Amino acid sequence: MSKKRLYLFNETSIAMNYGIGTYIDHLISCLQNEDYIVTLVFLDAREKQVKLINEAGCKKLIIPLINTLNDSELSRYYRSVVFILKDMLSSNEHSIFHLNYMTNRYLAYWITEILDTKPVLTVHYTDWSFSLLGNINLLKRLLKKKEEKYIHECIENDRILLSYCSKIICIARHSYNSLLEIHGEEFRKNVSLIPNALKDCYTKLTINKKNALREKYHIKSATKIIITAGRLEEVKGIGYILKVLKKLIKQYQDIHLFIAGNGNFQKYLIETKGIWTKVSFTGLINKHQLFELYSISDLGILSSIHEEFGLIAIEMMMFALPIVASDTSGLSEIFEDNITALKVPIVKKKGKYTLNTTVLYNKIELLINNPALAAIIGSNARKIFLEKYETKVYKKRMLEFYNSI
Repeated sequence: MSKKRLYLFNETSIAMNYGIGTYIDHLISCLQNEDYIVTLVFLDAREKQVKLINEAGCKKLIIPLINTLNDSELSRYYRSVVFILKDMLSSNEHSIFHLNYMTNRYLAYWITEILDTKPVLTVHYTDWSFSLLGNINLLKRLLKKKEEKYIHECIENDRILLSYCSKIICIARHSYNSLLEIHGEEFRKNVSLIPNALKDCYTKLTINKKNALREKYHIKSATKIIITAGRLEEVKGIGYILKVLKKLIKQYQDIHLFIAGNGNFQKYLIETKGIWTKVSFTGLINKHQLFELYSISDLGILSSIHEEFGLIAIEMMMFALPIVASDTSGLSEIFEDNITALKVPIVKKKGKYTLNTTVLYNKIELLINNPALAAIIGSNARKIFLEKYETKVYKKRMLEFYNSI
């Protein structure tokens, strides 16, 4: 039996360095030694010419990315991309084209037209969901107003892309439900719910090894380490953590916060005034370094106002970290309150959604003061990670998904 060919699409973007890049890397690793020949089609703005190389167990086709806001130029660009692919294909092979961005409607169209096959799509996020923080009730109200042009365009462009795809993956239940509610039941037969997952990289450290690792990062063994990770932007709620940290420091002197991720450092450096020695901004770091920080941390915080899924959440669960998390969208699905995390409600003040910082403070303090409870929460979280979000479960579902095409 001949192998199927899978073409996975990625491109230069902020999301590439976070959720989508991790998703694609994990998917490629899952398909090694399976009946698939994988080619990563990488639309890369940094390259000047087309390249085909072998990398990390798959072929990598690098095509220069043209940054343009002109729709007709963008369409012609994606048409050229598909013709490059057509030259690589043999007439008798079965190929699957897997898209990962909601901006890929022209790419989907030309795959359909030129290659006479429909691509598949993973919905990692939507523009409307970011803009409205996942509030579907607000979306429905805005769709009734003709003046909300941007929102109408977002929904229409999403609908066009979905219509070109033979199958669609949603990574979270709330996005699955939203897609069907917005675009209609006609898509139900084409949509699958397959949550993200990660390869288990956790090894429990002895006290001596943990202290040695803390020494590497110049952190005393008695210091309480809190960690959060993700892009430094308002939706991630970093400001709430810093506000609470200032209050915590008055009660607990020996405490340190690691913030891992790129973004608007200047904004948050200003907010750390007076507590500079208690906060470390790592910038964008590799997985090995991030996992070392998880290994020495006492608890993790996820303070997002909206989160489509939450790969950082399952990373922390993998490392058996006790977690305090905002009760919102994708995070709400992952965690069970008081079992796998302590949840903090999102509240609405003056028409704006915000995190309840009083509750956030109380939950963090509860875990600091109750190491036995913290250990139970962390242990429960790791158990659920192994049951729902580890590679074996995900790999089985993705192979079933591809084999059904």
